[in-house]
Amino acid sequence: MQRTKQQPLRVPSIEETLRHPAYPGALFPLEPTATGAVPVGQHGGKSVELVWEIHGNGPNKLMFIAGWVMSMKTWQYQTLYFGHERSDKYSVLVFDNRGHRRSDKPFMRYTTAMMAQDAVAVLDGVGWTQSRSVHVVGLSLGGMIAQELACAVPDRVKSLALVNTTAGVLGSELALKEVWLILGILMPGREQQQINRLINAAYPHEWQGAPDFHAELWPSNSQRVPQGKAIANGDHTFESNFQRAQAFEISVRRNSKCRKLRGRMSQLAATISHRKSCAQLCAMADSVGRGRIAVIYGSEDPVIPASHAEHLIRAIRPADGVMVKGASHSLIIERALWFNQLLESKVEEYNKLV
Repeated sequence: MQRTKQQPLRVPSIEETLRHPAYPGALFPLEPTATGAVPVGQHGGKSVELVWEIHGNGPNKLMFIAGWVMSMKTWQYQTLYFGHERSDKYSVLVFDNRGHRRSDKPFMRYTTAMMAQDAVAVLDGVGWTQSRSVHVVGLSLGGMIAQELACAVPDRVKSLALVNTTAGVLGSELALKEVWLILGILMPGREQQQINRLINAAYPHEWQGAPDFHAELWPSNSQRVPQGKAIANGDHTFESNFQRAQAFEISVRRNSKCRKLRGRMSQLAATISHRKSCAQLCAMADSVGRGRIAVIYGSEDPVIPASHAEHLIRAIRPADGVMVKGASHSLIIERALWFNQLLESKVEEYNKLV
């Protein structure tokens, strides 16, 4: 039975979650079709490289760009759905942005334009260079990077999905509140406190307390990963969605290279300084084609409130402006099946455009 707002959420300890039989399956062991590292620049006399993976062999190319302190693993539900379950139709490209996880973490001031050039270098490195060949999906900071990518190489973009993102945090009336929330995630504290703050910022309270959604999406009696290993302990469910989100974050953090403060701060600089004017957004939409653009956002996102997406919709006038009632910042996870099916239908629709 789903909890209500009045019922307190039981927060399991990290030790309890580590012992849970479902923990080994929190991070999907999805084996890529191809993987590698692409040099994207120099810093301090050393090459800066980004690590990428491709899942699937299909003709429809999807590039997913992660947000602030998010890794390519953030897209695991999309990678599974498109790159493994439908690998004959889709090829999924995911990568770790500079400053996070397996990619290099030069300590410098990042900008979204710089990170977009990184993404273009990844496209070049994997050979995705044809005109109108890539469906680009960006979440949060990834959506800001996607805007810059679409400004830089609009002819490469077959479609553009901007998810829970903004044209710029600074200059908005809610800027101080949003920046303070982001800084709260960076505040020092015990691992339990840090993870709790992150989950509370990314997911609605009611969703956190609801039964583990994973069981509804991936029944234990079906083989969901035709390529590579089956998802470990996929038949076990956690006590709540909160515990699944907690287990995922613990799993990512267990890699000592995943989280470096200098990388997070450098990415934060890019997030806070991002700014695209209405004129720039309009020019980008003209070049890409408004019929190829979707803006998707949650109505209850505290990190990048709905007003930011509404501004993007007014400036871009995209073919699709989709408000997800009750969803928060991580709607690609909390509404994973719905999001995947929406994206699948939109890809089919955008493929028909000349």
